Amino acid sequence: SWRSAESPCDICQCLVGLTREQCYTPCRNPTAPPPNTCCPVCEGCGVNGHEVPNGAVIPFGDPCEECRCESGNVICNEEKCPPLRCSNPIRQPHLCCPVCKTCELDGVEYDEGSNWQPEGPCSSCTCANGEALCTRTQCAANNCLHPTRITGSCCSVCDSCTYNQRVYSNGQSFMTPDRPCHTCTCLHGTVQCERQSCPQLNCRDSYTPPGECCPRCRDCSYENRVFLNGEVFPNPVSVCEECTCVSGRIDCHQAQCSEPRCNAPMPGQCCQNNCNGCSYAGKEYSNGQQFPHPTDSCRTCSCTNGNVQCLMKRCSPLTCSNPYLIQGECCPQCPAPPSDCVYEQSSYNHLEHFSDPNNDCRSCACTNGTVRCKRKRCPFAHCSHPIKQDCCRSCEGCLYEDQQRVNGEMWDNPSEPCVECACRDGSVQCQRKRCPASNCKHPVQRDCCMSCDGCMYNGREYLDGNEFRDGSDPCVVCHCYGGNVACSRIPCDEKCSHPYKPPRQCCGECDRCSYNGAVLLNGQSIPDPGNPCYECICQRGSVQCRRKQCPEALCPNPVTDACGCPVLCDGCNFYGRDCLSGEQFAHPTDSCQRCSCQNGGVVCEQESCPSITCSNPVTRPGECCPVCDCCLYEDAVYSNGESFRPPSNQCQSCTCVAGTVECVSDGCQQPPCAQQSSTPDPSTLSPLYFVIRSLCLVLDLVTQLLSSRPFTLYVLSLFNTCM
Repeated sequence: SWRSAESPCDICQCLVGLTREQCYTPCRNPTAPPPNTCCPVCEGCGVNGHEVPNGAVIPFGDPCEECRCESGNVICNEEKCPPLRCSNPIRQPHLCCPVCKTCELDGVEYDEGSNWQPEGPCSSCTCANGEALCTRTQCAANNCLHPTRITGSCCSVCDSCTYNQRVYSNGQSFMTPDRPCHTCTCLHGTVQCERQSCPQLNCRDSYTPPGECCPRCRDCSYENRVFLNGEVFPNPVSVCEECTCVSGRIDCHQAQCSEPRCNAPMPGQCCQNNCNGCSYAGKEYSNGQQFPHPTDSCRTCSCTNGNVQCLMKRCSPLTCSNPYLIQGECCPQCPAPPSDCVYEQSSYNHLEHFSDPNNDCRSCACTNGTVRCKRKRCPFAHCSHPIKQDCCRSCEGCLYEDQQRVNGEMWDNPSEPCVECACRDGSVQCQRKRCPASNCKHPVQRDCCMSCDGCMYNGREYLDGNEFRDGSDPCVVCHCYGGNVACSRIPCDEKCSHPYKPPRQCCGECDRCSYNGAVLLNGQSIPDPGNPCYECICQRGSVQCRRKQCPEALCPNPVTDACGCPVLCDGCNFYGRDCLSGEQFAHPTDSCQRCSCQNGGVVCEQESCPSITCSNPVTRPGECCPVCDCCLYEDAVYSNGESFRPPSNQCQSCTCVAGTVECVSDGCQQPPCAQQSSTPDPSTLSPLYFVIRSLCLVLDLVTQLLSSRPFTLYVLSLFNTCM
């Protein structure tokens, strides 16, 4: 006995002895008990003296086996290796499955990871895990006729042209040997060829030389010589003529003379270009000869190296200040004392200038008694519409359409009221009047400018504020406001979904239906145009479509039409599949049943399975009958020969033997008592003690009879706790 450490007034006695706590651990690889506890826990896995948390991978050194800790259990899965396609796979130390380090394609080996193009740039192969993975490049269709495939690339492009095995750049023009008379051009990958245009010939006898495109005229034969067409040559018969071969005929004309080096040459053999003398006014003179001018007696001429030079005769000097020249003489002479002039009954002095009294635009002069008059000179008027001022035209105003305007004046053109004219420095400039911008969409024409005080709509003019109907749609009403037209449809109070609208009427009526172009009377039905399995009925202007009612079937699984209605009982329709009467087939959803069609009805029966001799068989997925290859025990599958502890009783050890689970219980020993208990005084004990004591003796007897002791110890521990 001892005193309680928590309450010194309590004296404790050990009555049963040492009771060891019994642990229930529902996992195979628990970790050590937490501090101050007795039982191991499944919060991780204890492996080789080490604790591994749940979910962690446990390395065991075998690359072909992957083990994990799951809820205190070490679960290992063996890796399955995929089949290899190479003949000499290599096994690496850190890998479970052998790998292919080379690939073989068409008898050639390639290293792992290498890339190659077996059929040019349009194919690409890669060696991956010993397998040659090859792809081909799919080229998009070109929109040109002569694309070019660039070296090293797969697909052809239209940036240039490939024509007759030659590449031409975009825009390049060329000629090809097979079509010498055509000029071809590369335009965005397409070659376009046009025949060359030939000049028109004016000869009848033409021919086309080999290798050329256009015909030629025949050459010329003249004086036993052959001259090419177009050739120019001196006439062998006449040295002063020049001949040309034109389309097979000879055309001769006077030879073109070279420009002489003097101004009055004498005639030569063919041309007048002889400078050894002078030919002047129809007469010939030798070099150095002087002669009078043929038309001017006041000049003397001389011939020098074919050049004629004529100079005025020298006159003796005069002593008067106003000499004059007499007609027909060369030298001036001093006049006699001058005399005055009388003109239009007026007297004028010698050399006096005056205006003509009869014409202000003429000026006159008195010369030694003679009056000579001439029209006054006017300066040039640099304007388009000058006015007439005095005798001359002036730019100090404008004369436009017989009206004189001053500079700066502006007026409306009478013939075009929308044109405004202005006079500027004698020139008239006219232009259309500037109109302010109209801030409306449908303005009307007012004088010269557009105005928003009305509306022009569909070629008709409406006053501001007017209401009118749209000519193209009588159900639309429009209003004109400030040059803008606002249109809206006439509202219709239709209380049905498919009203019928009579011709020339805006709103529909609900006494009939308009549906897909058909007019239906109230109560009339038609097949749905979009779905033959439905019919549509007109009900007060609204059309409602519903599935057609099928006739009652005369058998449970009749053959149906496209709408699902029964039509025949000489076959069956089962899960959407049609079959003939008498046909047998597997159940669509249960592979363990076989069905047959019998006069429109389907009968299905479970397939019979052979008898089995095991108590825990397994039915594999996709199979119907159980087999004894494995054991199904408490919703878990175990392979034959596998030992395990069932989760419901960790004190049992079970083994799967040919589909039957055999279990044995673990044997437990009585724990030694740490201290013998002394017999208590019966007078100090309560009656409950004797009841519990009797129960403990009975349970101890039962424990010896049964082989499973942990459960008994667990009950005793409860009773010891109670006592």
